[in-house]
Amino acid sequence: MTEPIEIPVRSALLKVIAELQAIHDKADDTADKFQRLGDEITDTTRKQTKQTETFLSNLRGFAGRMARQIKDDFSTLLSLNALTESLRFSNMMRGNVDQTIELSNAVRKLGPIFGIAGDKFAGFQAKLTKGLGDIGLSSDVAARALEGLSKTQVRGENEIIDYSKTAGMLASVGRQQGSEGDIARLMAETLTARGVNPSDTRQMNQLAESIRKVFLSTGASPTETLGAMKTLFTSMSKDMRKTITDQGLTNLATATAVAGPSATKFIEDYLSQSPIERMAFEAQGGRGIFSNQGIDVEKFGKFAKDIMGRIGGDPRMAAKTLGLSDEAAEGFIRLAENLDK
Repeated sequence: MTEPIEIPVRSALLKVIAELQAIHDKADDTADKFQRLGDEITDTTRKQTKQTETFLSNLRGFAGRMARQIKDDFSTLLSLNALTESLRFSNMMRGNVDQTIELSNAVRKLGPIFGIAGDKFAGFQAKLTKGLGDIGLSSDVAARALEGLSKTQVRGENEIIDYSKTAGMLASVGRQQGSEGDIARLMAETLTARGVNPSDTRQMNQLAESIRKVFLSTGASPTETLGAMKTLFTSMSKDMRKTITDQGLTNLATATAVAGPSATKFIEDYLSQSPIERMAFEAQGGRGIFSNQGIDVEKFGKFAKDIMGRIGGDPRMAAKTLGLSDEAAEGFIRLAENLDK
């Protein structure tokens, strides 16, 4: 007889159903978790996207503000540059006006001294301003030159203009801007001392060239050179004044510029002597050292070496055997030392 199977089958089915239900329930739970996870990811993504949008919006605003600031700063910079240039131009124009007024006052004040009629003042001032402007000099140079020339015998509009231009150029070359009046006056006085008409602009230009050469070789300023030239020439005996050349005077001025004031004293003392007095100096070996061409450096060097070796260890006492004063003897030594370099 066959055994019944209903109960085991039913039990097995119930078990299968229970397992299937468990799987269903697990699937539902997993689905819910995935749903929640998806919602969380969506929320996070949405939040991050919003934050990114907000950041980009802020960045766009910041960039815009920066651009506007740069634009404003650049506009301000342009305005400041424009203002600076305007002020510079204004100051330049104010300076030109001041210089023009200064020259105008000088012309009105000094015009009569130069024999310039009042109705010619404006025309003369215009010529003077143009003459200096053509070589890059300002009108205040002319005002100073007029002041200096008013103390001299220089006359004539063209002559005054030439003196002003030359004095201005010498002042520029010799780094003596502001001394144009002194330079113009000393040039005229030096020519006058030599017996030359100071209004002779050819002579004046030759003198100016000599001054330029001395500056280039020694660095002596124009006023220093002119002062030395004037002093040396006025200290000369009459026979030396008649024969000394431009080159000779320039040569002597160069020597004094190199060796200094004490050397100038020695040269002055020698040049002031009469021909008879100079014979004592020449008899001791000094013949031909000084001439109308100035000082022969090579001859003087040999002569000085011989003289200073007379009394061992005391060159000053040796120099005084030439009949020189203490100061002139010192100048003799300084001249020998410096010309030997």
